[in-house]
Amino acid sequence: MKLNESPYHVYNHGHFVLFRNHKDFVYFINKFAILSSELHLQILAVTAMSTHFHVVIECMDQDLIDEFLIQLKKTYGLYYHNKYGGSTSRQIKTAYKQLENLQVIKNAMVYVYRNPVHHYIANYPLEYEYSSVCTLFADCLMPSEIYQQYISNFRTLDKLSYIEKRLIYGKMKCHTDFRYNSKGMIVFSSFVNQKRARAIWGGFVRNFIKDMNQLPTDTSDVIIDDDVIDLRTNGLSDIDVCKIIDDYAAQLHLKSFHFFNEEQLSTIIKVLQKKSVPQAQIKRCLWLN
Repeated sequence: MKLNESPYHVYNHGHFVLFRNHKDFVYFINKFAILSSELHLQILAVTAMSTHFHVVIECMDQDLIDEFLIQLKKTYGLYYHNKYGGSTSRQIKTAYKQLENLQVIKNAMVYVYRNPVHHYIANYPLEYEYSSVCTLFADCLMPSEIYQQYISNFRTLDKLSYIEKRLIYGKMKCHTDFRYNSKGMIVFSSFVNQKRARAIWGGFVRNFIKDMNQLPTDTSDVIIDDDVIDLRTNGLSDIDVCKIIDDYAAQLHLKSFHFFNEEQLSTIIKVLQKKSVPQAQIKRCLWLN
């Protein structure tokens, strides 16, 4: 594979949950798709986690990456503030580093794809829906009939209702070449350069699978045994915990957990502890230091 542009691993340092439910993920990914396409960034891989995101981008101009991140943080920050009343300005701290050669690029992409396993969110990368790994070699990994049925569910712009278009684009220009899944999320293959991404593995799915099946490690670089993955992923997800919190806030007629007083905060913490939610997860879902 010839490198025409400089690849970068872009990521943010997140400790608190930014995407509390599916709609938050969809909004973020849609805006990510629109903004990256408008700036003509070549996206090779992207994974959005509840607290952070990882991206591999090919780009000749670092200023374009900076502009992209500024717009993305501003757009999502406004959405979050309007919905929950909190500020994400200190929670989305982005950084990026240049990837020097093909092997380093491959390692970075595998890391991006495996991040849900890395954080015990999924047993295997392909089951995580907020990652471009789901569509990368989908045509090779699915039987032909199932793959055709899978892509037949994608919708074009003309099949979206007026309300759906407004939710996705707001006042931004609509993209006629994008495809959308049944949940209103722009399909990753619409804005990720899959041809370039597949070329990292020479276009061969067996090379891709070999790298994806490497023995995974957790955030402490400890090898994860299959039984440990099953155990850790059987608990409540951040979305599950956030739903408990947000439902409680709604019962109190509050906009969100950001408006809990000390008594209300103490009550919900006790509720979560009774459900055996780990302390670290309680802190990130309630934005506690």
